[in-house]
Amino acid sequence: MKHDADPMTVNLVIRVTPKEKALIDKYAGKEGWTISEYVRATMITDMAMMHQDVEAMKIIFNKGKQKLAQRLSHKLRPFHADEAKR
Repeated sequence: MKHDADPMTVNLVIRVTPKEKALIDKYAGKEGWTISEYVRATMITDMAMMHQDVEAMKIIFNKGKQKLAQRLSHKLRPFHADEAKR
């Protein structure tokens, strides 16, 4: 369940070439992200860097914390399962 203060209620539709789509799929998959998560992250990162936008930097920081927590919880889950068996 999401706890975002600002729920996502707006769609953004973009056109890409088949090669661009394949690259987006590839790198989103490598990160374990959905295509939407990956495109949002890369766009907001670019905005933060190009425009030195503080709000964009805050979004990146908060999303980064969430992703790190998710990755850690997935990596620790097998450990906790093994510990419970002992």
